[in-house]
Amino acid sequence: MKRILVLVAILALVVLGATACGSEPAAPAAPAAPAAPAAPAAPAEPEEPAEPEDEVWMNLGGYCPNGHWYDPINLDLDNLEVFGIGPFGEMGYSTDVLALSDDDLERLREGNFRVAIAHHMLGNQVNYTKSAAIQSTLYDLGVEVIAVTDAGFDAAQLVSDLETVMALEPDVIISMPMDPVVLASTFRRISDAGIGLVFQQNVPDGFALGDNYVLVKADSYGHGVHSARAMAAQIGYAGTVAMVIFDTPFFTTNERDRAFRETMEREFPCIEIVYEAGWTDMAIVGTVSDGLFARFPNLDGVYASWAAPAGSVAASAVSAGMHDLVITATDMDADTAIMIFERGMIRGSGVPQSYYTGVAEALAAAHMLLGNTIPQLILTPSVPVNPMNVPEAWTRCFNIELPPGLLAAMAARG
Repeated sequence: MKRILVLVAILALVVLGATACGSEPAAPAAPAAPAAPAAPAAPAEPEEPAEPEDEVWMNLGGYCPNGHWYDPINLDLDNLEVFGIGPFGEMGYSTDVLALSDDDLERLREGNFRVAIAHHMLGNQVNYTKSAAIQSTLYDLGVEVIAVTDAGFDAAQLVSDLETVMALEPDVIISMPMDPVVLASTFRRISDAGIGLVFQQNVPDGFALGDNYVLVKADSYGHGVHSARAMAAQIGYAGTVAMVIFDTPFFTTNERDRAFRETMEREFPCIEIVYEAGWTDMAIVGTVSDGLFARFPNLDGVYASWAAPAGSVAASAVSAGMHDLVITATDMDADTAIMIFERGMIRGSGVPQSYYTGVAEALAAAHMLLGNTIPQLILTPSVPVNPMNVPEAWTRCFNIELPPGLLAAMAARG
């Protein structure tokens, strides 16, 4: 019980300063976390990068050409603002509403409850971390995790996985509706069967407030705000930028993109978004980027919907000879963290607190198992990342040791 109370206390600290916002069944041993993504090899020791003349990477603030002064970006990770709302415009609540009473803990231990986790994908640090946190927290609560699946970002595979785990008759399923249209009927059948649903990040079509689900998500809008502010600072608060976005109805990424767009329009009048290039298949991000750079060879920056496509954008920019381009994104993996730290082409991001979001998803599932009433939208604050705070941000987001490549980069800097 002490560990559970500690987890809840940690969640409360995570949101300090953020207010409510507008396989076969396993043996009793703890469930094994899914295999982590392979750690990236330490990069070859780079040449010492030339410092930008204006040292914008240092987060000093600055003027835009119209004379407006911009303060440095707030990098106080203990006082993070929550910006977002839910898919129906509903208010979100911080994780302090997920505290469990002693009676709750006793009922969980005696309830013989079973939970299945059907992941849309596990091939990145964000989702691996969340999965490990969910499984560890549920094990500590005495809840059996009967299945963990990985759809590899394939909606059809996720439908199949959900049907498989549904046949195991869990009490609650935790999953992300990565394609809200394709997955809608499957999730509706699950709900109609009386199985509780904890949705990650998104809600499928046809669901509404009052249905038997809880949505737990990182503050997607906050990710976009932080990405826009990082972009503005890194290009000197003036210039032209483009967006390379996941062009499909998906609330999580749509909110990130909307926030980037709106923050640029609202806060940075000297920066113009000249084009938005959409894609629906990761395999073509490079081709889309090639076309973008052929049309706009003098861009100052590009925003990408998350870290993986940002890497493809960067590769395309290098091929096009656009070595001074600044890229910002959302999410972060080891390669992205190294590039931001080394002040490479990717210079900033807005990143979820993945470990704590995973704990929150497990606690939301626990409340559903007990029949407790909790808000339908739980939000965890986004973490701003720029070259000045990469190690701290990595630890806050993933609750694990720094990756070897980042340690090597830090040692090289001295």
